[in-house]
Amino acid sequence: LKNPSFPEFEFETPAGVMCLDFHPKQSDLLVIGLYDGTVAVHRLRYGGGTGKPLYVSSPKTGQHTDPVWQVRWRVADDDKSYSFCSVSSDSRVVQWTIVKNELQHTDMAALLSDAANTGAVEASVFTKAAGTCMAFCPQNAGQFLVGTEDGAIRLCSTAYGSKYLNSYQGHGMAVYNVAWNAFHPRVFV
Repeated sequence: LKNPSFPEFEFETPAGVMCLDFHPKQSDLLVIGLYDGTVAVHRLRYGGGTGKPLYVSSPKTGQHTDPVWQVRWRVADDDKSYSFCSVSSDSRVVQWTIVKNELQHTDMAALLSDAANTGAVEASVFTKAAGTCMAFCPQNAGQFLVGTEDGAIRLCSTAYGSKYLNSYQGHGMAVYNVAWNAFHPRVFV
């Protein structure tokens, strides 16, 4: 920072900012997740811009109903499409794609409690698990981890959105961060 007393960019948001992520290749693109479930994409340009986001989710475009806890850009091989993912405590992991000047959403995973995922009858009341964080596997872009408020880490696949591949128990409280080991594809923290 050149001078923290005088920021280069300032944005007003309708709700509190919970998370943000800069695009790994287009460093002027910033995606933010808000407390009201909205995701928004801003373009940072020195001396330009109106302070308004380029793209904003809405209830019509699949906005989350609870706070967004993490957003992550996903870089495509063609570098022509822009997409990012968000995880929220509404038990949804959503992929957002910018298409023709609008955000389109695809639900990647519905987070269910362990009992609901196995089909147990007694889990009919408490079926949703609130997501708090996520990480994509560096060696397999189709697999990702999701941390939950109930202390479980779920291994999910983009091919199977309704069920997760595995559930790792080991925490008595919420999982707020998860990361893959960059050198070994089966190890994560």
